Amino acid sequence: MKLEIKIDRVLLIFYLLALLAFPYYANSLYKWINMITTVIFFLFECRSLLKYRLIRNIIRKNQYISWLLIVAFLVMFASFWSEDLWASLNKAIVMWMTIIGQFAVIIWVKNDDKRLQILINIILVIAVIVFLRVVLITPFFAYGYQNIFSSITGYDKNAFSMMGAFLSINALYFFYKTNKKQYIFLWGIMLAMAIVGASRKGALIAIMAVPMMVYLKNKPFKKVFYVLLFVILAIVGIYFMMTNDKMYALVGQRLYILYLSIIEKGSSDGSLVERTIMIKKAIELFESKSILGWGTDGFAIQSQSFFGKYVYSHCNYTELLCNFGIVGFIIYYYYPVIFIINSLKQVVKHNITFIYSFVVFVFYIVFEYGFVSYYEPFHYLMKTLAVLAILCQGEKNSNEY
Repeated sequence: MKLEIKIDRVLLIFYLLALLAFPYYANSLYKWINMITTVIFFLFECRSLLKYRLIRNIIRKNQYISWLLIVAFLVMFASFWSEDLWASLNKAIVMWMTIIGQFAVIIWVKNDDKRLQILINIILVIAVIVFLRVVLITPFFAYGYQNIFSSITGYDKNAFSMMGAFLSINALYFFYKTNKKQYIFLWGIMLAMAIVGASRKGALIAIMAVPMMVYLKNKPFKKVFYVLLFVILAIVGIYFMMTNDKMYALVGQRLYILYLSIIEKGSSDGSLVERTIMIKKAIELFESKSILGWGTDGFAIQSQSFFGKYVYSHCNYTELLCNFGIVGFIIYYYYPVIFIINSLKQVVKHNITFIYSFVVFVFYIVFEYGFVSYYEPFHYLMKTLAVLAILCQGEKNSNEY
């Protein structure tokens, strides 16, 4: 039994290392490593699920698992009305690897709060190792430049930043839950990770999570103090980023461009202009096939004739609409919207677990306008952790999730 538990944990660590620590974008070899570790981990967990007869306790009435399956089948079946069947099936395989990985994680946790804490601790430690590796090997001038950053580190800078952003929410949650100061230290590292990646979205998520969670957690008479404190700290931080030459080059300039793009039409950098063009093209494609879309990876397949390369639309909304039509869009966003509505009942009672889960799903819905996440394993892992946090509490109404 003890040996089985050790193997169980070792497989979990290998799965998470393959998912988070390996430079996934550097070489296709890492994709195969990711797939192999995912399958082995999943098969071992299915064995324990059947051996200890845990199907009823873990899977029954779990709406999240049902949603994952529906989305996976949507991606698979949509491959058959795509113009490039093999390219679409390849994306469907990636999607199924993502989903079975989440199943394995759910089975491993077994709705046990201690196991969930172990899981998140392992993820945070791996993220710290990844951050230290990147900081040690990357010269300062490379930050903020996608091609240079990726060639040196093997990571996409936006994915790197988003990893830090969402893991900072996890660190903050466990600080509130356990009152252990090491989680503040880990939160600081994750915040630095989000900023170092120089992604506007990642930095905004990491920064906005603090006042949002503090505001929702504390009783009304404390809220004003915390909001004012954060505003003061934010002003000081922005002043430093705008006046320090190195910080301005790394973050301040991009925040300033983002500000201009919001208040002045046409004032944006090249990346924003390119993204806008892609989003508009995805909408045009959606309008021509609005019910079921162009099939899995439809935008990327069509983009070769428009942009001369295989790209995505840089917006999860338009990517879903273009690929799967209005039907797929509703299927994908049905669960997150229902989850947020159900969570509100406990959020107003200042329940930190529901606040954490609520914040994760709200940020995904808001910020998915700026990135594509419907097949990315890391983003599903973050949603899985948010759902498991509620299920591990043993709430009477947990079957709503």
